[in-house]
Amino acid sequence: MSMILMGLLHGAIATAWAAKVYWVGAPTDADRAAVARTLEGATSAPFSEIVPAMAGFDAMATVGSELIACQTLFDVFDGELQAMARLRKAVSDVKVLRSEADRHLLLRALMLEGYAVTRYFQDKVGTDKAAEPYRTGSGPDALITAWERAASLYNAPSPTAADLPDAPTRIAWDAHQAAVRARPSSTFVVGNIASGGSVYIDGQKVDAVPGARILVSAGHHHAHVQVGDSVLWAFADEVAANTTVAVDAPFGPAERDALVAQLRATKDGWTVPAAAVSMAKGEATYLAVSGEKRLRLIRIDGGTATDTPLVAGEATGGGLLIRVAGGAGWVSTGDFFLQNVEAGAGYETSTVNAVAPAVAVGMAWRRGLIEIGGGVDAQISVGEWHSLPTGKATTRTFVYPHLTAGLKYVQLTVGPQFPWYVGFGGQATIPLTGPLELYGRAVYGVPVTLSRGGSEPEFTPTAAISAWGGLSVRFGG
Repeated sequence: MSMILMGLLHGAIATAWAAKVYWVGAPTDADRAAVARTLEGATSAPFSEIVPAMAGFDAMATVGSELIACQTLFDVFDGELQAMARLRKAVSDVKVLRSEADRHLLLRALMLEGYAVTRYFQDKVGTDKAAEPYRTGSGPDALITAWERAASLYNAPSPTAADLPDAPTRIAWDAHQAAVRARPSSTFVVGNIASGGSVYIDGQKVDAVPGARILVSAGHHHAHVQVGDSVLWAFADEVAANTTVAVDAPFGPAERDALVAQLRATKDGWTVPAAAVSMAKGEATYLAVSGEKRLRLIRIDGGTATDTPLVAGEATGGGLLIRVAGGAGWVSTGDFFLQNVEAGAGYETSTVNAVAPAVAVGMAWRRGLIEIGGGVDAQISVGEWHSLPTGKATTRTFVYPHLTAGLKYVQLTVGPQFPWYVGFGGQATIPLTGPLELYGRAVYGVPVTLSRGGSEPEFTPTAAISAWGGLSVRFGG
């Protein structure tokens, strides 16, 4: 039975793989626990983060400080090596050019890096092994990568006289610019853009109408979509000749607010806006709505909002519980043979082993993972030779009043086991559904020597071993 339930549970949580949960409202600990049970392994975030916000703005501050610091290195022996290395690192960290100011700052850094390269390596840029990190290609056609990137910028701004301090530098720059402009163009194509969104290519704002095409020189480019201070989408990479890059960022603050309004206005089965579906990017995406009468978990990535049933959990506050159990098991003692051999009990294994139906009732106090309590259970041995003499009568009942202590699902037990033992054992439960549990118990009965009175010798029974399992119903806890 437990294997079937495990299979059902596995199927219930299968959709949790790679799931993302956005919290609408402030969740309680109980809310978080309910979602964790339902979507095992899912990640969660506040609903405000459903609008993607790219980082990387602070990189421009580093570019500015390094640009100032590196200008003084040209008066230091081999300072060009320091300048090109530091500027290369600062520029490589830039992911977003938010404005024309960022664009011009990047251009200045690239021009200074390129100037350091050409001043240090001179006519060996294309052949010196040490120049490899700073060039594209090799030999006489090699380009200084920093100047290549500067010339590739969309509507590349012109460098200032300070960027090109001498005639050889200006001639080298003109050669780089001509080589880049001779390349086949590439294209950024504007797709679906969030309401109020602006599109920037290399820090320059461009037409954001869906379908707009922006031609650029093949090379390294920065592009992003911005709404207010939020960057919804960003691109910073090489764009090969004849390549098309799609600019898509359909979900922004306005779309987020509209989603919340629709979420609160309807209960289930409503059509999720296409922008929100595209934001999910194929990942199982849920909205967890807290603060209402009950927690709601709504899946939205499929296009239709679907309420997801929450997996119920056990009460975690602890307290008093009562458990009633029933089942069947086994009792084994050598006294089944020894006390019945004169009546004809056979020399067989079955003589000392009996099938035994069982019942139990118990009470315990549970707090967190700890449980202590007590109870009584009884097994009735069934079979021709499975009774024991007690004075002038016989008994088939093994009664075990006991104390329990241990963890939530497993406890040790101790107590007298009638008719003749002190029982040491353990019990375990496995929750099924609601108050229903699988229940199991095992006891080792240590024999107790009994006085018969008068001249009769003492009676020492043999040990008894018993175990049984079944179902229990738990009330409380």
